[in-house]
Formats: sequence, structure tokens, C-alpha cells
Amino acid sequence: MATLVDLLKQNVELEKKAYAEYVKEMTSAGIQAGVKAGLPFEKAASLVKEACEASEELEFRSLNFTLMEKAAEELETLQSRLAELEKTASKIAHKATVAEPLNKLANLGFSEAEIEALEGVDKGILEKMAQSASAPVEMGSRVGFAIEKMDPLLVFLTS
Repeated sequence: MATLVDLLKQNVELEKKAYAEYVKEMTSAGIQAGVKAGLPFEKAASLVKEACEASEELEFRSLNFTLMEKAAEELETLQSRLAELEKTASKIAHKATVAEPLNKLANLGFSEAEIEALEGVDKGILEKMAQSASAPVEMGSRVGFAIEKMDPLLVFLTS
């Protein structure tokens, strides 16, 4: 599908061709009419040149394709800027969605370098890592009691 910029550029080319054709026809017809009327060729050519310079139609056509060229250039600039902004927005959105799991991992003891390396990872994976990663189990230490209320003598003996 053609973009607006492409359509404008095509239209500019068509307008330039139409402008050139119009000038060519106006010039040849004017010179022929002047020569038929008995004017020397040079005099007829100078009169036609003056007529072309004073023609509002030619001025309008010239202004028309000049404005379309400038509009196409401006649209290209805006489209490239928009693409940059969309890229930046997607990066920011990704950082916002992964911020919470990354904060959890930072609280668990991950270093800054590790957090930065994990920024490109999918949010779901980060959430699983944050849920499964907890304080490391120290081998040989007790994990906890299976029963909350225990006999005080048993608690003393097992600690």
C-alpha cells in the first residue's frame, strides 16, 4: 500500500510534467502566433517569455508542486520521528512491566549488573524467577517447625 509520502511524491512528478507541458505548449503557440502576425522570432520569444513570467496559472502550478514537495519532506521527517518515539515508548512500556519483578529480584540480592542483564527478559519469566527465588536454604540449619504450638521442652530440645 502506498503511503501518503509516496502519493505526494508521485503527484509532484505529475505536476512537474504538467507544468513543463503547459509551458512548452504556451511557448510554442505564442511564438507561432507572433511569427504569423509578422513579428520577428526573437521579439515573439521575448513577448512569450514575459507572458509566462506574468502568468498566474504558471505561478499557481509552480507553487502547487513546491508546496507538495515540502509537505512530503516534512511528512518523512515526522514519520521518522514518530518511529523513534514509538520505539522509545515500547522500551519504556517494557521497563514499566518488568520493574516490579526486577525490584523483587534486587531485594533478594541480585546485583545491579545482573538486574541490567535481566531487563531484556520476558515479564513472565521474571515473575517466575521472583516467585521461586527466595532466601537460599542454608544446609544443616533447621527450616522451621511443622507444628506451630509445640511443647516448650520439645522446642528446647530441638533447637
